[in-house]
Amino acid sequence: MQRILVATDGSDIAGRAVAFAARLAAHEQCPLTVVSVVDYFNASQPDVVEYSHQEHDTPEGALNVWAEQTVAHATRDALRLGAPQVEAEIHSGEAALSIVEAAQKNQADVIVMGKRGRGPIASALLGSVSRQVTATAPCAVIVVP
Repeated sequence: MQRILVATDGSDIAGRAVAFAARLAAHEQCPLTVVSVVDYFNASQPDVVEYSHQEHDTPEGALNVWAEQTVAHATRDALRLGAPQVEAEIHSGEAALSIVEAAQKNQADVIVMGKRGRGPIASALLGSVSRQVTATAPCAVIVVP
């Protein structure tokens, strides 16, 4: 195995996927790429707008900060769990397509992801897209329950 890609939206389930991917990367001694996806189309959802008014200037800014915090946290966790090398990426667009494109770009041998996301705000970042990724991925997909 040459590279593992893990998709995260910061949810507990995504955290389990990050932990699984980190342990797999440690076992295989291969790099791990952590990916979070920002879907600006969903930036107008009420919970995103409310969060942006509380913390940031715009819904888009809120989503960017959320994604940055999500990949930073996942990167720290992966390194703590023994992944030998971790890279973080933030992509924008439709979640499933962006994850598949990231896997292609990084030549990932496997995608690891959680079974479902957090809800409306997480849908803007990752959402429940495991079925779509599994159907279109160029590599194996491990779905962590």
